[in-house]
Amino acid sequence: MSAHARACAILLAAFAAAACQAGERPVVVSAADFLSGAYDGSNICAQATVKDVFRDEINPDYAYLTLLWDGEEVYAAVRAKDVPDATLQKLVGIDAAIRGSPTPRLYDQREKLGRNLQIDGLDDIRMTRRADEGAFSVPDISSLADLGPGDLPRVGRRRFTGRVLAVWGKTTALLCGAGRDGEGETLTAQLAGEDAPAYGETIEVSGFPTTDIHHYTLLHAVWRRLAPASAPLEPASEMTARAMTRDGDGRLRYRYEMHARAISLRGAAVTGVDGDGRVLVESDGLVVPVDMSAVPEAAAGIEEGCLVKVSGTCVMDISNWQANSVFPQIRGFFVVVRAPSDVVILARPPWWTSARLLTVVGTLLAALVVILLWNAALRRAAVRKGRELYREQIGRVKADLRTEERTRLAVELHDTLAQNLTGVSMELEAGHVDIAARTLKSCRDELRNCLWDLRSQALEERDMAQAILRTLQPYVNDSRVAIRFDVPRAKLSDNTAHALLRTIRELVVNAIRHGEAGAIKVAGAMDGETVCCSVADDGRGFDPDTAPGVTQGHFGLQGIRERIEAIGGTFTIESAPGKGTKAKIRL
Repeated sequence: MSAHARACAILLAAFAAAACQAGERPVVVSAADFLSGAYDGSNICAQATVKDVFRDEINPDYAYLTLLWDGEEVYAAVRAKDVPDATLQKLVGIDAAIRGSPTPRLYDQREKLGRNLQIDGLDDIRMTRRADEGAFSVPDISSLADLGPGDLPRVGRRRFTGRVLAVWGKTTALLCGAGRDGEGETLTAQLAGEDAPAYGETIEVSGFPTTDIHHYTLLHAVWRRLAPASAPLEPASEMTARAMTRDGDGRLRYRYEMHARAISLRGAAVTGVDGDGRVLVESDGLVVPVDMSAVPEAAAGIEEGCLVKVSGTCVMDISNWQANSVFPQIRGFFVVVRAPSDVVILARPPWWTSARLLTVVGTLLAALVVILLWNAALRRAAVRKGRELYREQIGRVKADLRTEERTRLAVELHDTLAQNLTGVSMELEAGHVDIAARTLKSCRDELRNCLWDLRSQALEERDMAQAILRTLQPYVNDSRVAIRFDVPRAKLSDNTAHALLRTIRELVVNAIRHGEAGAIKVAGAMDGETVCCSVADDGRGFDPDTAPGVTQGHFGLQGIRERIEAIGGTFTIESAPGKGTKAKIRL
């Protein structure tokens, strides 16, 4: 038995022991058994190679593994809530014994993914071989000559030996096989880890193959250096961006034959060097990316507007093959700088550049905006102060008007009491004691109402319905009074409001005291500029034509009529014995 087989047997035994403790023994199955669905929901063990790992962007508590298992590509989901991404990436390329449970589909937004392997955690992934162990003993890339692009996902690691023509992004290298005379095969390697080779070195890489139809790409590749750089830089062919992308008729045509060749371009730097070591150069009306990440010293002194001559390896930017994209499109091309001498600054930008002009214009515009905002703030402050002064003046005018109205009210009440007392004196001289007594009682009630009105805050209410309710509270006990008074308080002066409140109070008290009413309705509304209100009750009622009047010492209805007429209104009353009473007021 080989060492690898012994390691697998030991790991499977460990899995079996752990499963026995959990009450279930894992079953070692093949990929065909897994895909058949016969083991769905069971505890199984798979021997597979981890081709790729990526975090789930929908549910970041999980990560997905792409497994190469018996020549089949299988997806697995593993719980990885507290696992760093760097730890997950270390799984790529390893051979492992993996314990999990097959499920027909994922029960989330990716439910159409198909059968997959659910793994509880990283403890269920036991490495049997490291990513770099035996990586260079796999078949050469030439063994894929008879396979189509759809077959590559089911192929394991392959290796390739070549000379480095370009390195960009610190993770990708372009290699050319032996015999660099135009016939050598080129290959792109996406390197695992942070270390990267240098231009001109001969290296051997091992990774998982895919293709863009034009050439192979090895994903998650490990590499080793075979020989240092020795050959000089390849002479660059002077080109223009338009010659690289257009034919003689101006149609789009990429010069793919220049891929992996050395070219040079002249143009102006559209941007400075960004954080990824790239700069955009405008050549012949087209913008071409130039990657200097492998040679950062070549970017020294480059700024926006510099006229430069850039040499380097031409790389055609092509996406890898997919089942729904049989012929991947060329997205463009970029140039990868090989050495500091590949970049020559031909001319510096003038001091008065468009960027500086925009900076000056922007500063002036910002200053103008600040001035306008400051003026607007001052204008708002002035308006606000003016409104405050206006409110103060209005408040003083309202206070003066209220004082004037209440003065007139006091005069009216004084005249009313004085008039009644004069009547009492005359009745006493005439010997009408009963009439004088009733008149005195009316004066007493009037005086008590006056005193209550002076203490009452009803006139301060903004809602007339609330003012009526507050006015009636001292007089209404268990009687049911319904109030619906839809007249804005702002429409009434204090004098008018006071007259209405006194009138409504007297009518309600009379309905309770004399009419023995059980239900009283107080209503009010606006009819254009006219105020209409009424007080209706279900009391005993009376005959208005034969009701006692002033000569009998009853001043109530006559006093109400005079009060309403004094403020420019009319007062009518409708009643009949046994049919209740309804008083109407129009102002």
